[in-house]
Amino acid sequence: MRPATTAQAAALASKYYTLGLKVLIADGDGTLQDWTARGGTNWLDGLTIDHNIDQPIGQCTVMLRRESSATKSLAPLRSDSTLNRNALNAYAPAVEPGRAMVVKIATVAAGAAITSGDYVELFRGAVDRLTWNKSSMQLVSRDLAGVLADTSVREDTVYGTGGGTPLETVMQSILDAGGTGLTLAVPTSPGFGVTPYTQQSQSTADALTALKGLIGWDLRVLWDDASSTWKLTLIDPSRAKSTPDLIIGPSRYVDVTDLKIDRDKIR
Repeated sequence: MRPATTAQAAALASKYYTLGLKVLIADGDGTLQDWTARGGTNWLDGLTIDHNIDQPIGQCTVMLRRESSATKSLAPLRSDSTLNRNALNAYAPAVEPGRAMVVKIATVAAGAAITSGDYVELFRGAVDRLTWNKSSMQLVSRDLAGVLADTSVREDTVYGTGGGTPLETVMQSILDAGGTGLTLAVPTSPGFGVTPYTQQSQSTADALTALKGLIGWDLRVLWDDASSTWKLTLIDPSRAKSTPDLIIGPSRYVDVTDLKIDRDKIR
């Protein structure tokens, strides 16, 4: 997740604006290829990005056209496709699980031309699952926090001290023990001390979720402007906040096909 830039916020505040999307996926050589303009063809059929309030791992689902001609197919088993080639012209699937995926978005005033500088990263992760049928391909990717679900605390370990170890220090120790390779970003320390407890064997994601639940803070991958990178971040969700990030008035939508009020998420 990342907040809108000043230019994006200004465009979104108007009744009409223009959006641009780019979906880049690493090819067999590790080079990010733009599938909204590959070979002069827009292969993108749609995408959704999902951030769950109870889940620190963001997910992106991208729909691509399966093929544009008999010789241009994204089906990874098509060794005769001209798209499934690496720089040496050897067979290599154009899209495949494990490859990096980046989504970029541009938001400008209606009628304005979109330039390369208008695009900002909206999502970065790796493809986890690839499925296809006769006409389309679906790629499901998790963000950089996906490693939390893939790693675990394998041995019972005691964390905390009698005087209270900072919560963020314990969380970093668990990240290190799980071999995630992630460094926790903490813009503001919660000032919460952890007394001795035994961390039992479980996934890194579950262990960190339990810890952040002690203080009711949020943990997820956020964009850091200072370093221009995505970071796993522990933040105060500002529950006393009264100013909305965005107001969507009746003139901003065309139709509502489904409405629901659910109290499951109300604590």
